[in-house]
Amino acid sequence: SAGRRWHVSSFRDYVDDLDVFMARVREADGGGTPFVVAHSQGALVAIEWALAARRDVSGFVLSSPYLRLAMKPPALKILVAQVVGRVIPWLPVSTGLRVVDLTSDVEMQRWTDSDPLYGRATTPSWFNASQRAQADAMSRAREFDYPLLVLAAGADRIADAAAARAFVSAARSADKELRIYDRMQHEIFNERDRDRSIGDAVAWLSDRAPREGAKGIDAPRG
Repeated sequence: SAGRRWHVSSFRDYVDDLDVFMARVREADGGGTPFVVAHSQGALVAIEWALAARRDVSGFVLSSPYLRLAMKPPALKILVAQVVGRVIPWLPVSTGLRVVDLTSDVEMQRWTDSDPLYGRATTPSWFNASQRAQADAMSRAREFDYPLLVLAAGADRIADAAAARAFVSAARSADKELRIYDRMQHEIFNERDRDRSIGDAVAWLSDRAPREGAKGIDAPRG
């Protein structure tokens, strides 16, 4: 996308982008009620999108939702985000993440490491916006009432699986399910045992897909 990498003035920009994308998908599809499948920050975007207005969707599958950091960021980095961000909100700051934090699959680690689009730096503005979005999503979880499947990684060093559990517990969805894969890391669809997580997602979607078929839409990872 255009603009500075990992920089956003407001998290609402992501929500608006997803709204435009979904409108284009509906226009191209010519009907049907889609599912939204979203990972990590994309899952946070999908939640905020769902809470912003009533959406005509069949349900949500959220993998490793970025609802709270699993690790405690250094106090200095938080200070930079709060202070320097007011002056230079787009300043690139290293994420400090390693490819081994994403998956234990060595081949997928190599693939990510060589991906020119993989972001290795964030910005104070994004950090602050995402924290506000996380707080909003958690505080309004009881307003979420769509069919929901959350797949979380028990060994996740990025997105806190406990926050995912709390969100599902608070959600008002009559149809909701949480699955935690104890030894998996953040990118559960890129893990060595990914047949399990992918299979669970496909089975859940297949059980709930309308007879005429529903389209799966990936929310942006950011």
